Amino acid sequence: MKKIEFSLIIILLISLLLKLFHLSWSGYTLFFGSLFLSSFYYVFGFAIFNKIGFRGIIKKESYSDISARPIILAIAFGWALSATTVGWMFKLEQLPYAGYIIMFGLITALIILVFSFILDFSPNQFFFKIIASRLVIMGLLSLILFYLA
Repeated sequence: MKKIEFSLIIILLISLLLKLFHLSWSGYTLFFGSLFLSSFYYVFGFAIFNKIGFRGIIKKESYSDISARPIILAIAFGWALSATTVGWMFKLEQLPYAGYIIMFGLITALIILVFSFILDFSPNQFFFKIIASRLVIMGLLSLILFYLA
């Protein structure tokens, strides 16, 4: 799952570079790159943030150590990151309501981060660290796009 996510982020960054240099087909690559990354977070968010591999999604043993709360929080966080990624695409393509979409995704992700801190925080819990690291990276990029683009 990490390799797929990393490759989709690389595709999105390459399309961003194409867009910055005003090269042809940059709008299409940006659209499809953000579409695939957004769809990946939307569909596989529960698996990414709970460290479940692609082959382990359908196996019952993968979920034996995980309670329902981290799975529900991971699903909601995947939806929030998906909305943020769509907001990035709207902002870079200069479409209307991009700021609202970015802020909706960031505020939702921040609320989920607070809930995960309150409900599931323990020293051995990796879930909070994964969500916090993703929120910091996505949040900084979103705020840069929100104010500069």
